[in-house]
Amino acid sequence: MRTSWNRDLSEHTTVPRQLFDHANHILRNKFRAQLGLGPGPVHDDGDWEIKKSAVNPSATLEIDGVPVPACEIDTDPFVYAIGAQVSAHVVATVVIAREHLPLVRVSLTIRNPTDR
Repeated sequence: MRTSWNRDLSEHTTVPRQLFDHANHILRNKFRAQLGLGPGPVHDDGDWEIKKSAVNPSATLEIDGVPVPACEIDTDPFVYAIGAQVSAHVVATVVIAREHLPLVRVSLTIRNPTDR
């Protein structure tokens, strides 16, 4: 899971962008062999990356027992990703390896509800 706080809102702080970035980060760092990536840093965008068009903005995610609007990526063979706006400046995203998906129930709990 990744939680991002941003003071200034921009195209880089939106749920779709945060989800896209988080999912590609996990792919780049956990699925290198499956993606055919060699050792060391990856400096260019490759065919292995999830495309921005893969983000579905019509999903829901349970937060504190309540379904909230969310974005998801459910097209990658290695990961499933979902994220939502928690408050005006906070986005939470979750990226799960597909092999573990049957073992989890994706829902979030806010530790301090006054932070909403």
